[in-house]
This record gives sequence, C-alpha cells and structure tokens, in this order.
Amino acid sequence: HITNRILLDISLSLSSYISEREKNSLYFYDISKISNCNNDFKKAISDMLSLTVRRIEMQGICFYGLQSEKFLRPLDTIHIGDDALADSTSFTCREKIIKDFCLENKDIKKKNQKLFNLTRKDFPKNSKKLDNLFNEVARYILIPVKIDEELVGVVEIFSLKNTKEESVVPYKTIEMFSSQISIILER
Repeated sequence: HITNRILLDISLSLSSYISEREKNSLYFYDISKISNCNNDFKKAISDMLSLTVRRIEMQGICFYGLQSEKFLRPLDTIHIGDDALADSTSFTCREKIIKDFCLENKDIKKKNQKLFNLTRKDFPKNSKKLDNLFNEVARYILIPVKIDEELVGVVEIFSLKNTKEESVVPYKTIEMFSSQISIILER
C-alpha cells in the first residue's frame, strides 16, 4: 500500500513537471516566432507582452523604452494586461519608479542581474503614491532590457495582492522574454 502511494505521488509529480515543460516549450516557440516574423516593433513587443503576462499569470506588464546611444529618442511605452492600477496617478508613480531604478542602476551593464524583485523598502523616499502602489501590489519586478550591455528599456511586471495565491516567479520564462525583446530592438 505504501509503495503504491509513493509511486502515485511520483507519477503525479512527473506529470506536473512534464506539463510545465510542454507549456514552456510552446511559450518559447511562440515568442521566438513573434520576434522572428514581425517587422513592426510596437506590434511585436505588444504581442510578446500579451503572451508573457498570460504565461506567468501576473496582472500587469509594461515596456518602458529609454533614450540611449542606440536610440535618439525614448522608445514608446507599451502597456498590456488587466491592469487594475491603470489610472493616471498609478502610471505617473510607476514611471517615477522606473526612472529612479534606471538612475540608481546606471551601471547596470556591469551588473549581470536578469531581474529586480522590488519592494517598498527599495524606494526610501517619503511618497504617498509609492505607499498606495505597494499597498496594492504583491510582487513588483523590473527587468532590464539591454543591447550590447547598454540599458535601452525596462519591463515592469506585477501581481496584485488580491490574487488567489502567490505564484512562483518563472525566471527562465522572464529571461527568454527579455532576450527576445533585445533581439527585436537590435533588429
């Protein structure tokens, strides 16, 4: 009886693992197809953001392009997702967070960090807007997007506190997503 129970547990674990691997394979295929077959930058980024926010099961995702040596003007901000924080106050606050993040990490090209999982403590400034934002947000992640080690954009991903459960951050998915956005930008 115990052996049967152990084998059943192993079988369930393996089937869950295989299912997750299949989902990742499909995601990687779809994201590669988008980045290889689409010459319209804004549409490609929008499609990738949509696909990624569904895959990682978070509520909001946004791409902020930054002015750099590679681009004469900042790239468009592209927002996707069922964003309960989509009011103008929230966007202003989040753009300030992005700018602060980029200023504080000017030498990000020297850092090999793929993403930054941020909390309210990472922004010590006294700000009611920041307090309000982090009161609603369960997880707030910023992902640097680089070309030739130069920071050219930042992707913001977040989940809200009222979601049913705290999901595990799929680092491989986020890493793949970030590298594909870099490929589109470089092209």
